[in-house]
Amino acid sequence: MADKLRGNSLARLLFLGSLAFAPFGLQAAPASLGRIAVRTGTDGPEFSEVDSGKTFTPRGVNWVLLSGADKRAVNTSFSDPAFTDALPATMEMFRQLAELGYNVVRIRPDSDAISLHDIHARGLDARYVGNLVTFLDLALRYGIRIELTGYWIPKNYYSVVPAHGWAAPQAGVKGANQILMDSNLAAEHGAYLADLLLDIKRRSPGSLSAIFALDLWNELYFDSREKPFSALGGQFKLEQTGKVYDLGNATARQQLADDATAAWIGVVMKPIRAAAPGMLLTSSVFSPAEVHRKGYTGVYLGDSANGDPRSPLRLKVLESTMLDFLEIHPYPHRFNPSIDADFDSMEWKELKRTKPVLVGEFGAYREDFPSLPEALAGMESFLHQLRLKRVNGWIFWTWNTTYTGAVYPLWGLHDGGGYLARGLASQK
Repeated sequence: MADKLRGNSLARLLFLGSLAFAPFGLQAAPASLGRIAVRTGTDGPEFSEVDSGKTFTPRGVNWVLLSGADKRAVNTSFSDPAFTDALPATMEMFRQLAELGYNVVRIRPDSDAISLHDIHARGLDARYVGNLVTFLDLALRYGIRIELTGYWIPKNYYSVVPAHGWAAPQAGVKGANQILMDSNLAAEHGAYLADLLLDIKRRSPGSLSAIFALDLWNELYFDSREKPFSALGGQFKLEQTGKVYDLGNATARQQLADDATAAWIGVVMKPIRAAAPGMLLTSSVFSPAEVHRKGYTGVYLGDSANGDPRSPLRLKVLESTMLDFLEIHPYPHRFNPSIDADFDSMEWKELKRTKPVLVGEFGAYREDFPSLPEALAGMESFLHQLRLKRVNGWIFWTWNTTYTGAVYPLWGLHDGGGYLARGLASQK
């Protein structure tokens, strides 16, 4: 019986409903949740509820199921049997979040699991998307909004690039830099996200309304170990802009990264805007300081104090694009209680502040905050500093993520019987 139910999300919900819905106080789902927009308020840019006109302040949590341990862990959030097994606990999470006044959950579908086995055609795994729609329906019932996050391109979308006769790939680019600097791959990533939204809409238009925002790619970055940035001299032509850049000049190298960022955003956004007009779009970034860089200095490997090859997308370039809001992921550390280093490395004071800013990830590492009371004190200090910088909302990492046979390195909002969930509920 269980195997049959796993193939049909609606059947699974009906089956579990008699066992789980009543004690969790599940209410009938509204037809839809009203749209969230951005506007300029009395204190600057902000999110707002279109129907009521009220300011909307995102406060919530990331939700991730993992199978395995540490670097070998696999995101199984919407894969069976993990999703099915966790469904009663997931419903209880939504109940607790709604009861405590939280209003957002951030999720990240897995690009491998959602991919078709036929790698020569676009399209998404029906069972996986069905589970995702089940999750969205639960969010809808509890009035919780979802931020959907893109992360890597499904194998079948990646594979159709040569099959569909795209233009020649960008020359002189390797590794992760291909994602940002090859327009073919950018177009396929946009097609994937658009197809996902259309599939959700076809299955359940109301559930699509639960998604208030889409993060195009979680923490996309340039890799300083790979071409073109591994070269310390010579010329490079970016096909997306037609411009030629001197790889021996730090200013030119950073301009190359900035121009590639803006071009990538434009290509990826186009099909998504057509599929879901009005949905808020962003592309999240970590701070240069988080990878031991002082700022955006030309994507050199040697500019990271600990040799981290990642160089994040530049925040003020993202602000200049057609993205609706900015999303940043600064993490507080006990040895660095002030968040100024993170924000200074992101050129915070140079922003025009024309868009709302959401902290889409922050959390408490156990090694920095050994106990839950210490974690709560650290997070309260962090959120106080965010308010001083006029940040428009926050999403904690995570609810209850665990490793198999190992301790997850960060405290969860649900740990200790919901100690942090209760403690942070009053924080704005």
